[in-house]
Amino acid sequence: SKSVKALAIPPGLSTPDFDPTYAVNPQEELVGRQVKLIKLANGDPAITTTEAAGQVWNRLAEIFPDANLRIKDKDIEQGFYTVLYASGDNSLIPRKGWLNRALGLEKESATQEGDELYTVKVGRQGDTTVVVMIPDKTGNVATAQKLLNELKLELEL
Repeated sequence: SKSVKALAIPPGLSTPDFDPTYAVNPQEELVGRQVKLIKLANGDPAITTTEAAGQVWNRLAEIFPDANLRIKDKDIEQGFYTVLYASGDNSLIPRKGWLNRALGLEKESATQEGDELYTVKVGRQGDTTVVVMIPDKTGNVATAQKLLNELKLELEL
């Protein structure tokens, strides 16, 4: 980040005494949410973030529909979601919501033909939360990588 040069005080004006009570340290502003895409020791792609695991868990549940993922199963104690990814025409997948539910358009979480199955593991490693997406029988590593990229972008917001 670039520093801002102090403005020159015109002659004849005095400067007030500096009161640091409400000063903001620019370094403290950067301490917020930091999200990175990494490779684990076994080569699997993963997301790391400084956000608490519980917050990441809740945010993922909100983000999944935007990435065309439907939750099939979840276990908060073990820290995993089993999600279905519809790899076909994403525009045809109804979003969750009261209107779609009332009209009967909301897709159920049952596996449908063409769906790919993934396990999303959320866990703590030191002071970092790690999110890993593991393809099951019908999923593949390339799609898992693409979906992790999408989830990373959403988690940065």
